[in-house]
Amino acid sequence: MEEETRKMPTENTPSDSKTVKKQPNSVLKTFILGVLVVVLLGLIGSYFVTINSVHSLSESDFTLRSAEFFHVPVAKINGLNVAYTDYVMDKKSLSLFYATQDKNGTPTPTAEQISDQALSRLMVNRLIVNFATQYNTVVEDQDITDAKEAMMSQFPDEDTAKQEIKKTFGWKLETFVDRIIRPIVLEQKLSGAFATSSDQFGSEFSSEQTNARHILFMFSDDKDKVELKSEAQAVLDRIKNGEDFAELAAQYGSDSTKDNGGDLGWFSKGMMVPEFENVAFSLQPGELNPELVETEFGYHIIQVIDQKIIKDFNAFLESQIRDAKIEILADVHNPFEGLFDEPAPQQEVQEAQDTTNTDELLIDENAETGIQG
Repeated sequence: MEEETRKMPTENTPSDSKTVKKQPNSVLKTFILGVLVVVLLGLIGSYFVTINSVHSLSESDFTLRSAEFFHVPVAKINGLNVAYTDYVMDKKSLSLFYATQDKNGTPTPTAEQISDQALSRLMVNRLIVNFATQYNTVVEDQDITDAKEAMMSQFPDEDTAKQEIKKTFGWKLETFVDRIIRPIVLEQKLSGAFATSSDQFGSEFSSEQTNARHILFMFSDDKDKVELKSEAQAVLDRIKNGEDFAELAAQYGSDSTKDNGGDLGWFSKGMMVPEFENVAFSLQPGELNPELVETEFGYHIIQVIDQKIIKDFNAFLESQIRDAKIEILADVHNPFEGLFDEPAPQQEVQEAQDTTNTDELLIDENAETGIQG
């Protein structure tokens, strides 16, 4: 018994040695865990500080960096986040844009109006990106190249374009392409895909479109209305007698369509002034209106080239905005608040969707015709 007792410490010694050897590893694990807890608590604290700063619309470097790191949204539309950093960036750019424009008696938009324009466009863009996925619509490199070239054609050279963009928007050319041109091109492509899709989705937004051409004899101080009407009637008679419409449009037209045979392209109802629209949608393809049409711009000779039924993407998009679940997560005005309380003119809806008045100016393929409503 005494011998067994003497052996017991010897048998326990290996076990005690293992316990001692484990202690450094345990200390290391505890240290690492403590560091992770501190880091986690720091991140949690930074996150809530950032959320509060975003809610109060702080634009400090810390807030913007943290908001970008944590992907903090300023708003959501149908659960889709609108990044606070995107909102601040676009709002600053819009403010600079308006500050550099000639006023010509036009009042500068208020801070809330600028915020509405920036936020509404970002929210619409999120919807468009989401729908583009459904329609397998993507922007190819060539699409961007073509749109960029169309914009560049308005400037003497690329350096001038870069300088003007920097002065007007505060952005480099590459940033302008990503934030303005790319979303516009995507919307244009999606609109086309939606309009020509054969599925039944969105069929309730079908509408008639007309492709027409015209020759405009524009009112001016230099010519009496009676004299102008007599000149327009003489040209109309020549067309009735078989002379070429496009050639006479090039010779007598007084708007930019004269360079394209008077072709106005495709348009839907509501896009032209009523006097012009009513005639254009009453004619059959190939039919020449037998009488001159007077609008506020002058006298028109009108001929319809073709007609078609398409699904109206703008009407569809309006309905999606109307029914969208919108969450405002900062101290900013909801740009769509009250917009759909009563039936609104199409123009008001479009203004709420536009980020800036420069979208069409920069890459619009349609020249001004003097008849758009």
